[in-house]
Amino acid sequence: MLGVVVAVQVIEGNLLQPVIQSRTVSLHPAVVMLAVTGGTAVAGILGALLAVPLTAAASGVVAEWRETAGRPGTSQDADVPGS
Repeated sequence: MLGVVVAVQVIEGNLLQPVIQSRTVSLHPAVVMLAVTGGTAVAGILGALLAVPLTAAASGVVAEWRETAGRPGTSQDADVPGS
């Protein structure tokens, strides 16, 4: 009986959770697993809880930054008077 409980927990924690979280926050499952592992290593349980939302936020910021940087006319040099 204990083996069944352990097996279910392992499957849920290592397979289902990353897949479900990755679909929810639009991240690859491997990124979710790495974020949770890194968050746990750095800050324990609190790090594990905050790892996926922080990674998703960072991913959104980087995507927005890339999109903005690629637009013509948004160069920071254009805002400097006298140039």
